[in-house]
Amino acid sequence: MELPQSMQDALTLAGESIHIPDAQFPSFVEVAFRGVINSNERNAIENLKEFTSKDPAAVKEAYAGLVAMVIEAAKQDTDIESLSSLLEDCKFPPERIKEVSETYQKNKPALQILLGSVGRTPAHIYRIVEYNSRVTSWKDARDACRRTRGWDLAKIENRQENEALKYLLATECNNGGDGWFIGGRSENGVWKWADNSDMLFDDFPPARSSVNGARPTSTVINYAVIFKGDYQWGYVAPRPTPRMGYTKAKWVEKTSKMTGLNVILGFVTFILIDTASAKSKYRIVDYSPRVSSWEQARAQCRRLGMDLVKIENFREDRALKSLLATECSSTGDGWFIGGRSENGVWKWADNSRMIFQNFPPVLRSYRPGVPSSVVVNYAVIFKEDNQWGYIAPRPPPRMGYICEDKIAC
Repeated sequence: MELPQSMQDALTLAGESIHIPDAQFPSFVEVAFRGVINSNERNAIENLKEFTSKDPAAVKEAYAGLVAMVIEAAKQDTDIESLSSLLEDCKFPPERIKEVSETYQKNKPALQILLGSVGRTPAHIYRIVEYNSRVTSWKDARDACRRTRGWDLAKIENRQENEALKYLLATECNNGGDGWFIGGRSENGVWKWADNSDMLFDDFPPARSSVNGARPTSTVINYAVIFKGDYQWGYVAPRPTPRMGYTKAKWVEKTSKMTGLNVILGFVTFILIDTASAKSKYRIVDYSPRVSSWEQARAQCRRLGMDLVKIENFREDRALKSLLATECSSTGDGWFIGGRSENGVWKWADNSRMIFQNFPPVLRSYRPGVPSSVVVNYAVIFKEDNQWGYIAPRPPPRMGYICEDKIAC
């Protein structure tokens, strides 16, 4: 049995008594297996009062690693010998290998029934975007999704996907708005998805499932949503302007290798942030009117012995964006990162060249001509879609900032 290195690193934490003490390990294993099998217990790790680790982040990462292993073992029909070999490679002591192996053997039939379809078909990656006054319609929401290649408003094709997405929505911070647009759109009661395919599966309550049967004198358009609070499907008309966020999705072929993303595998949702390559620790600070410039943001980071984040490769960028996607940002438009340009020449806060960039193409180039003064811009990640961009010093931006503490190898 093989796991991606990032999952093995997380699993290794579960074998270390400094993070999961010996007395707590049986409960930890039991909770991980229950979290896969029982949809009501996926966050049970947060409710275990006996856990006294000084590093809660390590406990959560260890939990994610163990859950990932459980899913992959069930999908691959892994035998006890192969499972034990993997755990040995991850530095588990013999007594912990025995505990995990016995629990796996006991729960294997239930796991395989539950996850039987996982791995044979592609899975969705979902992103949840909260209400923002700049996105005021279903069309705006779809346009925002499609700015990133491969994404569109969520298309929900069966009850399993529906339950998984509802679970993910239930973990959201829900700072504003009344719910989220999904990809359904109807004309005169005929529902289709955003890609124009027929809506063969739906979960509308009977009272909300269709417009009345009278022959309309003009086209009646409605948009499918999931309402906040009860996570029920419904629909809204274009007017009055709905206060909706949106859910977007794309297909992935190799779900077992995806890290740093919210991955839906059947009923199982877990978050595994891959920071191994970044060798860094982030602090995300939301907008405050007391910090109104890039320079002030950098000064705040440096007071903490940190600096504005320097993103040096796609893997680190992906991990940071996944972390931002879990943030409960109620104010501001995004976050400053460490990039600064003068007349189109980008450098990081430490004055090193910005070799890696992830600006959308329309923002990447600068045609200076002969400027009469220095043109300065600052790199940011926008909250709405977690895309890079840049802003000028004026007017004062409503930005938080991201600090980074480099960890020596």
